[in-house]
Amino acid sequence: MYEAPIVGDRGTQLSGGQKQRIALARAMIKDPQILLLDEPTSALDPESETIVQQAIDKISMGRTTIVIAHRLATVRNAQTIVVLDRGSMVEVGNHHQLMENAGLYYNLVKLASEAVLKPVAKQNEIQKDAEFSAYEKSVHDVSRANNAYEISRSKYLKSMPGEDQVEEEKQKKQEKPRTYRLSEILNLQRPEFIVLLIGLTLGMHAGAILSIFPLILGQALKVYFDPETHKLKKEVGNLCLVLVGLGLGCIISMTGQQGFCGWAGAKLTKRVRGLLFQAILKQEPGWFDFDKNSTGILVSRLSIDCVSFRSVLGDRFSVLLMGLSSAAVGLGVSFFIEWRLTLLATALTPFTLGASYFSLLINVGPKVDNSSYAKASSIAASAVSNVRTVATFSTQEQIVQSFDRALSEPKKTSVRRSQILGLALGISQGAMYGAYTLTLWFGAYLVKQGHENLGDVCKIFLILVLSSFSVGQLAGLAPDTSMASNAIPAVFDVINRRPLIGNDHQKGKKIERSKPFDIEFKMVTFAYPSRPDVIVLRDFCLKVKGGSMVALVGGSGSGKSTVVWMVQRFYDPIQGKVLMAGMDLRELDLKWLRRQTALVGQEPALFAGTIRENIVFGNTNASWAEIEEAATEAYIHKFISGLPQGYETEV
Repeated sequence: MYEAPIVGDRGTQLSGGQKQRIALARAMIKDPQILLLDEPTSALDPESETIVQQAIDKISMGRTTIVIAHRLATVRNAQTIVVLDRGSMVEVGNHHQLMENAGLYYNLVKLASEAVLKPVAKQNEIQKDAEFSAYEKSVHDVSRANNAYEISRSKYLKSMPGEDQVEEEKQKKQEKPRTYRLSEILNLQRPEFIVLLIGLTLGMHAGAILSIFPLILGQALKVYFDPETHKLKKEVGNLCLVLVGLGLGCIISMTGQQGFCGWAGAKLTKRVRGLLFQAILKQEPGWFDFDKNSTGILVSRLSIDCVSFRSVLGDRFSVLLMGLSSAAVGLGVSFFIEWRLTLLATALTPFTLGASYFSLLINVGPKVDNSSYAKASSIAASAVSNVRTVATFSTQEQIVQSFDRALSEPKKTSVRRSQILGLALGISQGAMYGAYTLTLWFGAYLVKQGHENLGDVCKIFLILVLSSFSVGQLAGLAPDTSMASNAIPAVFDVINRRPLIGNDHQKGKKIERSKPFDIEFKMVTFAYPSRPDVIVLRDFCLKVKGGSMVALVGGSGSGKSTVVWMVQRFYDPIQGKVLMAGMDLRELDLKWLRRQTALVGQEPALFAGTIRENIVFGNTNASWAEIEEAATEAYIHKFISGLPQGYETEV
């Protein structure tokens, strides 16, 4: 009985050839004018390579095709082969012409052929072409392994101390702290403003009730010490009813506060996350090359930083108003009862609130830690997503060390800060109880002098203590407040950023699809934004005739992939122009331009969803017949149909 294979998370249990053919089907259903192939067969075994190459030969007919190749079998069928070296075109022609010229291309082929002579001497029965192909695959696999190792080292061992790290620390010190305007958040919260206002009002009402509660307790103490005991039962009963009423009012107020403000805060968080995610997807690819925009940091922005908006407007902000309302009402009532004792208590307020303030500082922690935590998060995310590479090169310990180094500085800072603030907190706690002692002593003095009775002194003291506790609850907001001071400006920076590549704000041009488009590079000079000192292409010129296939050949770092990315306008040249049908790409409508191109990379990405959804990603309006036709052209329809759920199989 046939057992269908399990596809696995993100298609990890699909073979390389199967994933590549699904990617080809996704490209075909787009019906592109320009087909871009970035080493599409380099990671495949010979059998899968043959099938994928047949599909490529079929779908590239009648389309302008640019292919990056490392294998002779891929470039033989190309009308034009362009040899790149350090960002410049050194040779151009077809396979036979370049071999006759005996230039760089000839030397590369000759070098590969000579390397094959040794295995030929041992295995005379093996055909030369097969050996050459196997050799090229082995060389490429070793090259990929070395590249993977270097990438893993650059990602996971990047935190080793060096000049780059010192320079990065200098730049961080020079960066000015970012701020935000409350009006920006109010504009985002505008749809729920009425609901939020009701919730905040109820929160202030709850705070006022909390300040009246100690007033009732003080009155109860006054009744207990009243020599006229015959009124005790009745007055205590009345006070109990008042406490029940206050309790019910507090329940209603706090329920409404948390309900309305929580709902408004959730809406605000959802809205900010949507805007942030939309802004991230609109950024040009070069923006993601910078470390500060790595996957781990952006995920942290979406999952954590967006919640910080609730500490400015939302349920957390309502707690702040509740504490302030409690303190304000309590202070007003105390002045009404006994102004002299209240004046002393007010003068001692800095001492009574000092403990809460230092608790807030301890919870806030140093602001500079956020970037270090984000870096550690990025290291962890990269390690998990590339766990096979980590296991292959046994770099687990090195990655853990890099992770620990990223957290070492926050640890040192936190230890020093905790020692200092711990001492300050102890002193402030002593000062707080000293303030309570002085208040009680002065209250006793007023009672002794006959200026006040014991009940009023107890009322003021209880109001002072419980109001201090209410304000002390604000320390619970400290982590969110700390995060908001850095997180909110960082989120707004992304939301308000206009991509350097894109013309959504203006109407770009479109070209009629009468025939395959020509592609031309005119004196293009280019360097990646994250590495402006490294010139990738220098005075590069190339013309690809419409409907033809051009193969790009050269060593790693020669600029092959850069050429492909510039056709899709992932990057713009520093100097020169990239033309399509004689028109500068910067003048064309960006969305229209990318709909005319289809890219099949070396490692095709399969998104969460079904196989059908991955194919129609190239054309969301495709019919079922078009889906099957694209899969058939990519030689993957038979495999998909053999799965238990067919095209609805989750990847």
